[in-house]
Amino acid sequence: MKKTFVERSIIKQLLFALGTLLFTVGLLYLTLTDLQGGGVWRGVPVEYFWSLNIFGTIFFGVCLVSCIFRLVSTQNVLVISEKGFVNNSTMFISKFVSWADVERVYIATIQRNKYLVVSTNSGKEINISLDTAKMSYEKVQSIMQKYLNFYRLTRSSNM
Repeated sequence: MKKTFVERSIIKQLLFALGTLLFTVGLLYLTLTDLQGGGVWRGVPVEYFWSLNIFGTIFFGVCLVSCIFRLVSTQNVLVISEKGFVNNSTMFISKFVSWADVERVYIATIQRNKYLVVSTNSGKEINISLDTAKMSYEKVQSIMQKYLNFYRLTRSSNM
């Protein structure tokens, strides 16, 4: 079996980046135009206004940097092969997982967010977000299940 690459969708990444840019610019605008704590947020204590705006600006600024990093990155979301898969869905950790360690692959909704979940033999679960992938959750699950079944079949025939 050949390697399967689950690529990132540039359009989805651009939409995420645009959304975070709008939030960041909006919060910066509120902070800079309402320096006295009056105006748009009349009646709100200055401490709440500043802490909320500064925290929001920093949070969405970091999200924007993350979106830009993913836009310029050429990494695929997942690389699936006969030996296992590499999960690049998060910004910080890329890890190879062998099919020998995988118990099952399924789709789950966790707090209204959809994930591809890989259960390992050690009891750990790896949640893979495919929100920015070109393939659907169902398609990726089907591909991973085929590789897992192929691995189990070849392993049992070698014994």
